[in-house]
Amino acid sequence: MKLGALRKSLLDRSRTDGTTARDVDQLLEYALGLNRTQLLTYSDEDIAEETRAEVTALFERLDAGEPLAYITAHQEFYGYDFVVTPSVLIPRPETERLVERALEIFSEAMLSEEYARIEVYDVGTGSGAIILSLLSELRGRFNFAQLKKHSFTGVDISDSARAVAAFNSGRLGHDDLVRIVPGDLLSGLEEEPSDSQRKHRFFLLLSNPPYIADNEELDASVQNHEPAVALRGGPNGMELPERLLEEFWHKSGSFSSSCALIEIGHQQSHTVECVARRLGFEGVEFIEDFHGIRRVALIKR
Repeated sequence: MKLGALRKSLLDRSRTDGTTARDVDQLLEYALGLNRTQLLTYSDEDIAEETRAEVTALFERLDAGEPLAYITAHQEFYGYDFVVTPSVLIPRPETERLVERALEIFSEAMLSEEYARIEVYDVGTGSGAIILSLLSELRGRFNFAQLKKHSFTGVDISDSARAVAAFNSGRLGHDDLVRIVPGDLLSGLEEEPSDSQRKHRFFLLLSNPPYIADNEELDASVQNHEPAVALRGGPNGMELPERLLEEFWHKSGSFSSSCALIEIGHQQSHTVECVARRLGFEGVEFIEDFHGIRRVALIKR
């Protein structure tokens, strides 16, 4: 069977099940070890029966609703390639806005020379996509010696998720800068510093916590394949985000300045603002995603 004929047969099948043509092509590229240009150029190449059977088996998984990222074990995020498994959420483009703003905040703090130490915590790190993308960008702006003065920590309650984050850290060359530690929300933080150590320290909290209500309907591919522990945030979706805000208020008092960037659900901005004001924060700014939805809460102290 020719590669072009195999591709056409899969594309024809995909038109009836909602699978996109790009998903089919990415599956073929992964299975055959080809890039996009080669996939189109080698359309007259013969495909061995064994290889065709392997490709068809992978397509059956895709056709059944399994996310492509779990089939290929890879997902691009912020221009970087991350290994993903069913133990972690698949990173999504909306979360890139959080990284974008974190990069601005960290860079401003670095250039101000006001802080002797900046401590970054990515809570619920999962694949490590947020903190490792941030580090990858920072290493293009600052040298290793500058960054080594500061602290980067990914926190996750799941052993298997931490293993994925640690693997991605090694692949991206960040093992010398980032720690991946166990913790339930902010319980992975170090002990609070003494009074003499509190001066000139900046605390930057990053998090995409579980914020989907327990009874909210999800796309079948998400519902059936992505980890519920990283999705569900209680009856109204706010149980874990609210606890994270409370812990942030308590922990951030140990620093001379602090800032949190927390991803939220599309109808949670008002609740987040009310919780923040109740705790004592002066106010909350919101960052919209590419669809104009308030996706990230920016809270400063």
